[in-house]
Amino acid sequence: MISERVKQSIPWYGKIAAKIVLSRLPFGYGLWQRLNLFRLGYMDDPSRAIEVFEFHSSAGDTPLAPGFTMLELGPGDAVTTALTAYAAGSAKTYLVDEGDFAQKELGPYHALAQALEAWGHDMTAVLEARTFDGMLAACNAVYLTQGLVSLRTIPSNSVTFQMSQAVLEHVRRAEFLPVMMQLRRLLAPGGFASHRIDLQDHLANALHNLRFSDRIWESDFMATSGFYTNRIRFFEMVDVFEEAGFDTCVTGVRQFPEIPTPPEKFAPQFKDVPEDDLMVCDFDVVLRPG
Repeated sequence: MISERVKQSIPWYGKIAAKIVLSRLPFGYGLWQRLNLFRLGYMDDPSRAIEVFEFHSSAGDTPLAPGFTMLELGPGDAVTTALTAYAAGSAKTYLVDEGDFAQKELGPYHALAQALEAWGHDMTAVLEARTFDGMLAACNAVYLTQGLVSLRTIPSNSVTFQMSQAVLEHVRRAEFLPVMMQLRRLLAPGGFASHRIDLQDHLANALHNLRFSDRIWESDFMATSGFYTNRIRFFEMVDVFEEAGFDTCVTGVRQFPEIPTPPEKFAPQFKDVPEDDLMVCDFDVVLRPG
């Protein structure tokens, strides 16, 4: 396994080159995940899974009522939200991703179920599951892996709670508004969505992704190499939420101490972005039907 210390020592341009090469070798995502070269979140850690679910599910004005239906966009490495939602009383959980990335080994899921049992939740059905599909069925969960196409298959106004954790920044720019419009279509009256969005470059916790023109960055070659972010900045993203039909409440904003990448190095379309916009490294937002 590649340590985080080693990964941090590689310059941002070295990471781009390495990921371009590695993403085209004939090995599945599972190998890169085990080597810690490509990771789609850390939700296979039981304590992390519980912490993230509790943060997002408590973002609304009132606690989730038993029998709620939820959707997680981009579960990534693990569908642990199926278990945390089940323990919280969900009637159904949709887990929607753009590919089949979730690990199928039951060890991490059983570890999470045991942790939830220690907190007083009955997870017997999950612990008795012997297959990945059986575990999902025990949690009343559906795992969908075709992104925007999958969202379109879910009934309108059927979801009372939506969440994502550092996912929206990875949605392809051309699909961002269509995805948000689908999430708005699915959200039931009185429901809410909670999202944490990371606007850093996912290379060196900076803004090196703003160095590239759209012609290069938005090409399929770059976007399928394991480091893509849509580069939609804070104010523009809030505008898209509202265009999609949401009432938007930004509940937390974190900033860089200073702009981490010299703006003079940016591609022309980013050189006029206001400084207060560039200073936002990540933020939390609660969306409700507009």
